[in-house]
Amino acid sequence: MAKWLTWDTQTNWAYLLVAIFMAHNDGPTGYVFIATMAFLTVGSAGYHAGLPKWNHLDVMGTYVVGLYLWLVVIHLASGWWVSLVSAAGLAVGGAYLLRMKQLDVRMEVKVGALFGVLYATAFMFHSAEWRMLLASVAVMVVALLVRKYNHGAWHLLSAAGLGLLWIGVTA
Repeated sequence: MAKWLTWDTQTNWAYLLVAIFMAHNDGPTGYVFIATMAFLTVGSAGYHAGLPKWNHLDVMGTYVVGLYLWLVVIHLASGWWVSLVSAAGLAVGGAYLLRMKQLDVRMEVKVGALFGVLYATAFMFHSAEWRMLLASVAVMVVALLVRKYNHGAWHLLSAAGLGLLWIGVTA
């Protein structure tokens, strides 16, 4: 039986609430961000509610959010042509991330690599917002430190870190 009212399940709502609060006035780009965070919310909540077959939706939601944010960083800094090339790179990168499962690489390593590239790109193209980006990194590091001991706190903190990242790249 699914456990929809547990701490680990309910804290997933933070992803969607942060996205709505941060991006509701940002037009189509913001609406897609909200949709990606909604996908992460539903997939992760389902997994933490005790639906083991939803694990791939939890993991895929993380990749979708990270890859979309990376595309937004590139697009806002470079325009549509570079975004088109980046979309091709995104497809290849996404396929590679999914294929890495066959290579027995831990999910944490894949997510760490994805967000490492995302933050490096954000700092490179949006250096004027370095304080917001640095705050996002700091919150994400704290989230990683508490993840093992309180997974619900991980959800809350990583949602806040993603919201700060959104502000840093769209300001």
